[in-house]
Amino acid sequence: MNDQYIHNDYDWLIDEQSMDPGTPKVKKEKNTEWTENDWIETDWVNGDWQNGDWHETEYRPDPYDFKLYTREEFYQYYGRYLEWNLQDPQLMWRRKNIDDMIIRYKNILDPKNINHLIDKFIETFV
Repeated sequence: MNDQYIHNDYDWLIDEQSMDPGTPKVKKEKNTEWTENDWIETDWVNGDWQNGDWHETEYRPDPYDFKLYTREEFYQYYGRYLEWNLQDPQLMWRRKNIDDMIIRYKNILDPKNINHLIDKFIETFV
């Protein structure tokens, strides 16, 4: 019989010698309480994960060719971070929504309202 199989929905039989140190442990029997030995140590230290595998490189579209680049690639090309900061996803989202509102409601909105939306659009670049 295999050392590692499901007895029913709650019971697990585990051969602990064959477990890797990084494998999480599970309850061994249906009605047992968790003990300190049932938990594995995590890499969570001082509010940060010690394992760097979960970090992903952020990419943003270039405002002129629309290809994706990293922060450092923006700096290497432009010599500054201004373009990177202007391509912040929240700012891009605001610009797109304001642009959509202006186009969609141009025949309905008063010119004052359209000018207000244009001012809000410009603020995303300042």
